[in-house]
Amino acid sequence: MAIPKYTTYPKTFYKNSYFRRFANLNYPDLSASRNSILDYTIVKNLFKSARVREDIFESFVNFEKYQIEGNERPDQVADKFYGDSSLDWIILLSNKITNIRNQWPLSNIDLDTYLKDKYPFEILYEVHHYETLEIRDSKNRLIQKEGLWVEPNHSISYVDSEQVISKSEIKEVTFFDYESDLNDKKRSIDILNSRFVPVILQDLEDIMTYKPSSQYINDKLKKTENPRITLP
Repeated sequence: MAIPKYTTYPKTFYKNSYFRRFANLNYPDLSASRNSILDYTIVKNLFKSARVREDIFESFVNFEKYQIEGNERPDQVADKFYGDSSLDWIILLSNKITNIRNQWPLSNIDLDTYLKDKYPFEILYEVHHYETLEIRDSKNRLIQKEGLWVEPNHSISYVDSEQVISKSEIKEVTFFDYESDLNDKKRSIDILNSRFVPVILQDLEDIMTYKPSSQYINDKLKKTENPRITLP
């Protein structure tokens, strides 16, 4: 299916939160009397969900890299790029983020709380592991990559200008450094080009529209079976 060219949509087209767009289910009301088999309540159909098309994902030119600043939240990033904070779910979908707590960078305060809960204070600044530093020879050829985990006695020997050179270029990485680096790596995200936002919204609309069936009530509502009907 071809991706349509960018169309300017009215602002009201965007001003709907993610879950408000979900289709509904007429679900048996479990709080009602067992003898009342006709009681239903309307709930959101969480079995359906939005997705970003693979044809969009396949081209890196459809995205731009962005570094999350400070304590920015997904809704703030969405407002910055799309002019609508309620499109934060597109930011998350574009980066396949399903758990904000684990996959979105923590604020400085939250990171501090997380570290205090995870480690005794005296361990935070002990060595977690050792990493290599970059080494290049006199011709600027790469001899040792940066960031490889090694033992504390690690060294490397190589020939440069007919001389054998041995070096031990490593650094200590504390538990604090390690956790901070992991958190900072989460700051690099992909931002979907705004011209594809209408495509995602239309796809979501299509996904959330019911087709005629035995359970069909209308485009946004279908019924489910009431298990109490089979009770004696």
